[in-house]
Amino acid sequence: MKYSFEDKVFILITICCSFFSVWLFFPGGMNYDSLSQYYQALGILPVNDWHPLIMTRLWQACNFIYQGPHLMLALFMSVYWVGIGLFAKTIGKGLVQKTLALLFLGFFPTSFLVMSAVWKDAGMMAFMITSAALIYVATINTKKRNVILLSTGVLLGCIGAAFRHNAIFALLPLLGMIFFVKHFSPVIKAVFFSIAIMFAYGVPKVVNSIAVEEQNPHMENILLAWDLSGISVEKGKLEVPNYALHDSLTVNFELVRHHHDYRSCNGVIFGAKIFNPEIWTDESMGITFRKDALQIIRSNPTEYAKIRWAYTKGMLFGSRWWPNLAYFFEVGQFPGDENLGIEMYHMLNPRLLDKMERALAPVVHYKLFTAAPYLVLLLLVCFLNLKIIINQKKFPALVMFSVTMALSGLLYWIPYVILGPADDFRYSSWTVFCAVSSALLYLSWRWKNRSTEALKEEEIKG
Repeated sequence: MKYSFEDKVFILITICCSFFSVWLFFPGGMNYDSLSQYYQALGILPVNDWHPLIMTRLWQACNFIYQGPHLMLALFMSVYWVGIGLFAKTIGKGLVQKTLALLFLGFFPTSFLVMSAVWKDAGMMAFMITSAALIYVATINTKKRNVILLSTGVLLGCIGAAFRHNAIFALLPLLGMIFFVKHFSPVIKAVFFSIAIMFAYGVPKVVNSIAVEEQNPHMENILLAWDLSGISVEKGKLEVPNYALHDSLTVNFELVRHHHDYRSCNGVIFGAKIFNPEIWTDESMGITFRKDALQIIRSNPTEYAKIRWAYTKGMLFGSRWWPNLAYFFEVGQFPGDENLGIEMYHMLNPRLLDKMERALAPVVHYKLFTAAPYLVLLLLVCFLNLKIIINQKKFPALVMFSVTMALSGLLYWIPYVILGPADDFRYSSWTVFCAVSSALLYLSWRWKNRSTEALKEEEIKG
């Protein structure tokens, strides 16, 4: 493949952005979730299904080369900037526009800060971004190359979806672009799509069932426990089965009320450890927590509706994001810390990161890290693209890509509202990226379309 001078300069700029990102956050931030998976990768903790198994296995492979978060950060950042570069090439026209799109989209705080830490949200975002871009490029490319591009894009999308349970919903619109690939017959498109869906959903399930060493409580049970604590607070009395509580605590209504948090299940479930997940998943004892919890919920529909609306409001309008979360290592939470030398892993640029944190603190108050404005933007972009499709009676490629990203963002966010709404910004980070990128794709189409129309008018006048 031949690259123009402009392409070579753009690729060099993208590589520099990737190196700068790794240098800035080196060796990669780790929080509670990150450390849990790091210890699993080292064999200190048994591999469990609470966090994505694919990330644990990737970390094990990286540890063979060099132990620590360093290579995982480099991997995530490399994949991230490849995807951002492809998006920028799609959005911009000419080196200046492409570079501006690259810098704006790549360093947009809501995405860039998530990428600063070695956690599943960063892995999912990196692989999904590159997957979306590659599948789109395959839809507009020549017959010789689109099979390779499409296969690579689908593979990266399946890897990205394996990082988060509900990411499979975000992947569906991206895989839907398969039906727009040129030079493929409808049958081949349908087969390709079906195989991709089975691979994305089935492989992680099979791998987890084989490789997991320890089964953790199902997320549904934890969320049901959160609901019961909320119903208890609304009713003013304890509405929780006794067997679901920790025996070591004198659990009463006041304790539940004190620790219940409408923004997150962490307070009651993990913080105070009021509930005993080991008991309410023990089927050998004949305990049916899910059945009992659902019965309590059905008996208190008004209270349940109130707490669910409170949870949803927190996710829509809350902005619980601490930039410094990605900039330090939480140690002392698991056994075996003294053998790991975690204290050796210090951030390379703590002063610069501290300045970044102080600079970003004010924008939190201006709703930069709040989901609601971006959801409005997603709906607006969908409406504007729909008008284009209706007026032109066709589906332009950039419009199709814009709609795809908008739908992906919506489908990723909605399951959180249904299953476990919380105001942790990580849960909305993919949706926010989709909102920003779909808006830029729409604006790009408008700009390019106007430029084409202007050229036609000049030709007519000439």
